[in-house]
Amino acid sequence: MNRLLPLSILATYMMLLHNSVAQPVLLDDYVRQGLQRNLALAQQSVLIEKAQLSLKEARALFYPTVVFGSDYTVARGGRTINLPLGDLMNPIYQSLNQLNGSDRFRSIPNQTVQFLPNDFHDTRLMASVPILNTRLRYEQPLRSETITQLQASRMVYKRQLVNQIKQAYYQVMNSYQRQAVYANAEKRLTETLRMTQGFFSNGKVLKSDVLRVQTDLTTNKAQQRDAQNQLAVAQARLNVLLNAPLTTPIPFDCTLYERVVVSEPVIDDTGRREELEEIASLSRQAAWAGRMAKAATLPTLSANVSTGFQGFGYTFASNQGYVMGTMGLRWTLFQGRQNSYRQQQAQADLTALQTKLIETQQQIDVEVLSADRALNTAQAMADSRRSNLNAAKEYHRITKSRYGQGRALLVELTDAFTQLLDNELACQQALSDVLAKQAALELATASYSF
Repeated sequence: MNRLLPLSILATYMMLLHNSVAQPVLLDDYVRQGLQRNLALAQQSVLIEKAQLSLKEARALFYPTVVFGSDYTVARGGRTINLPLGDLMNPIYQSLNQLNGSDRFRSIPNQTVQFLPNDFHDTRLMASVPILNTRLRYEQPLRSETITQLQASRMVYKRQLVNQIKQAYYQVMNSYQRQAVYANAEKRLTETLRMTQGFFSNGKVLKSDVLRVQTDLTTNKAQQRDAQNQLAVAQARLNVLLNAPLTTPIPFDCTLYERVVVSEPVIDDTGRREELEEIASLSRQAAWAGRMAKAATLPTLSANVSTGFQGFGYTFASNQGYVMGTMGLRWTLFQGRQNSYRQQQAQADLTALQTKLIETQQQIDVEVLSADRALNTAQAMADSRRSNLNAAKEYHRITKSRYGQGRALLVELTDAFTQLLDNELACQQALSDVLAKQAALELATASYSF
């Protein structure tokens, strides 16, 4: 009977393994689901798409701009100008009529012309293209760096999300295994209660021994209920990360515990951390912003061509057509040193970001070293807990055998049971800690492959 205890634990593991095979949802599947369903990642994807459209907009700035326009003016009053055409031309016309002996040249009145045109239209097609605009040259690399920075930021969040999903997944496994440990403990206590009641019926033990075992059974059931509640909470936390209903069942592969090995962790290359690329991209953006501020002090040159119809009455007669070309030069000579201040701000940002890059690299180095040592400690603890568990199992087996033969007291069996239960829980927690520390080191070294 005593040798059945390790077999019961093995049976529990086989049951869990069967559950994972029946529902083949592995950790990588949960990670993929989380990456696909996460709302924050979806928002970041939209921001990247927006930045890509902004880059296309910057490229379009070099293309000609063609605009169609039409103005029709109706006016009355305003400034006028008097033209003495009659006073100037009528004497000449009279002399010509006398010489010719005719009235061919008639008198004309003086004219009054208003400056505001009435019943006048200007319908045109205008094209403009930049010829010299240094500032536009920096729009593309600046907006391209914005995309790089957003992509790096998104990768940082993805890695953190992967780590959160793994930690939550391991917590679900740990809670389930704790529940299984208490379930096995209940079987042991039930067997102990059966033997103790038999001894009491034969007058070999006191009623207090039976009551003691019954109390241990009640305590174990309360602990088992607590483990069930912890499992429900752990499942809810993981479902939140998966954007799924809180009560969605979480199948899992508990054979991960069997693959936990004690080995010396290897520190991966930390240069792949996207935080560094994000800061480097921000530094390049600051550099481009400084160049743009400097380019704003240079002149710009553009070519403009207009063609259309212009005249009184909204008609399109052949004599109303026109074509006009212009070259536009713009040079801001004074603006209160605004561009100079912008350059200084960009340089200050660049200096701060360069300092932050060095600081972040140092922080990452410390983070990696800490995660590496924490994993090493967890692995050593797991190895120790496994040895202690094997010793506790053997001690409990021997003590139970002696108790069944009447050669050991209940207090000895209770002590052996408590040691076995504590070591099972400690070993389970140690294995979970190893998995959690592995995930932390994976995050620190950015070694997860998407």
